[in-house]
Amino acid sequence: MEDFLFELIGAIYGDGHVHSTENRITIVGSLEDYYYYQFYLKPNIEKLFDVKVYIRKRKDRNAYYLSFENKKVMQKLLDLGLSRGKKENLQIFNFPNKIALINFLRGLFDTDGSLKFSKQTKDYNYYPRLQFCFKKSDFSFNLGELFEILEFNYAKWYDKRDHQWCYQISGKKNLEQWQKMVGFSNIVHFSKYLFWKKYGYCISKSTLDDRLKTLNLKIEDLF
Repeated sequence: MEDFLFELIGAIYGDGHVHSTENRITIVGSLEDYYYYQFYLKPNIEKLFDVKVYIRKRKDRNAYYLSFENKKVMQKLLDLGLSRGKKENLQIFNFPNKIALINFLRGLFDTDGSLKFSKQTKDYNYYPRLQFCFKKSDFSFNLGELFEILEFNYAKWYDKRDHQWCYQISGKKNLEQWQKMVGFSNIVHFSKYLFWKKYGYCISKSTLDDRLKTLNLKIEDLF
């Protein structure tokens, strides 16, 4: 379960919020992230920390909120390097080993990354791109250092409109390396990979349900 600890920290860095005064941590995701929350994050958090995890739907935002609250857990996470409040204060994390880094990146991508496929030279979406975009911070500026440790080639640019640092890891070789080394715990991303792996492309803006039906898979098959 210690491996999951760093995956959780990655998820908190991605779509999480560490309350500035209370001992509560919240992770926010899309409607399709429900399965990832319910069948992966929730049971693993409860097993790791022996706390009650709640998942709630926000009708006004079409989003799911996962949250848990515990003073000792909060202190442990703060001692490891998490910080309270706004994400502008995020720093590059100090990882005890490469396995911890890999687990962190999996959690980070599963919550705030995107797997896209562009057409490039063909008339269908076949060329994979793993993309991260984060608000300006020391962490987002230096994120590429973590990719370099794992020998991923990447592009980096600053989006002036949204004030974000963006990273893109592109190409078949990189995606296969990511799947082999890091992988996906969120079936929203993993189902895209499976679809691409089977058919050689992925339909733009397809839903999770669409992909699972085409692949003849059920939610429980992927957990």
